[in-house]
Amino acid sequence: IRKTTFEGIKLDQWFRRGEKGWQTLPSEMLREFSAETWPLIETDFKYEGHLGRQQQQIDRMSRQEGKGIPEDLDFAEIHALKKEAQVRFSEIRPRTVGQAARIPGITPADLALLVVWLEKRDRSGKVSESAVTL
Repeated sequence: IRKTTFEGIKLDQWFRRGEKGWQTLPSEMLREFSAETWPLIETDFKYEGHLGRQQQQIDRMSRQEGKGIPEDLDFAEIHALKKEAQVRFSEIRPRTVGQAARIPGITPADLALLVVWLEKRDRSGKVSESAVTL
């Protein structure tokens, strides 16, 4: 269906145009699917890019979900982290990056800094004070 064209435009591109909807397709094309199916097809095409990016984000988070955080980690060593994030991490002591992501008040930026710091620590064995800066 993706390769089907109307007025020289592929169907998926047709639906991504804000002013074009399934109701504006010619009747011979509308007969290919039921009236209940066309809104679903339109939605799939319109939001395909958003859904793809969201799936990538979900995949990335699931890979990080089980990434361990050393029990003895002094979060104050991660100088690029906001003081609030250092305190929250120190109080709660998450065991994994996934747990850290679910802490109220922790931002995606805080989490990204933690992940980068952990990866650098894993590669070098130890991270210097200036290893993670913004």
